[in-house]
Amino acid sequence: MNKIYYKIALLFFISVQGFGFSNIPIFVKEVIEIDILGDQCIINGSYYFKNISKEPILNRVLFYPFPVDSNISYPDSIVVFNPHNKQVPYSKTNNGIFFKINITSMSTECYTVKFYQKTTIEKYVYILSTTQFWKRPLSSADFIITLPNNLSMEYISLHYNRIEESKNNKKYFIHRKNFYPTENLIMEWRVKR
Repeated sequence: MNKIYYKIALLFFISVQGFGFSNIPIFVKEVIEIDILGDQCIINGSYYFKNISKEPILNRVLFYPFPVDSNISYPDSIVVFNPHNKQVPYSKTNNGIFFKINITSMSTECYTVKFYQKTTIEKYVYILSTTQFWKRPLSSADFIITLPNNLSMEYISLHYNRIEESKNNKKYFIHRKNFYPTENLIMEWRVKR
């Protein structure tokens, strides 16, 4: 699975870098909400891109990879929103989507990707390793993982900073600065008996 992601991420990196373009977006921050519902996960990711050029970045194609294998199916209900909360068209591949971003000059703008993904095992992988292809760390990354009370978290590959418990669920908060991951975020859970 990782070889496929790296090949596609390389294509993604080339499409982002372009050839001879001086105004390339800089991926600076992400805020990811992962709701684990047992046999599916809902992902709501906000991705912040910065343009330090005096020229706008127009129609730059990005690739967004999904973890797809025999246990995690291709996502349902994929939606991409631009900074003005309007839907962005995308094209599908076997393990991700391509969509275009536009960033005004000297600004930072947020694109949001939301999707549902089914899993046949009590495990989910959120892809982080493709951050390496941006050739710089993110200034910050936040992950909020929500688990209903009928499930028990068995493993999270990143150490969490805090937990909040309520009547219906438990939330795990992960915050990182200067984040340059080489591994993906892995979560494993089980049904409480």
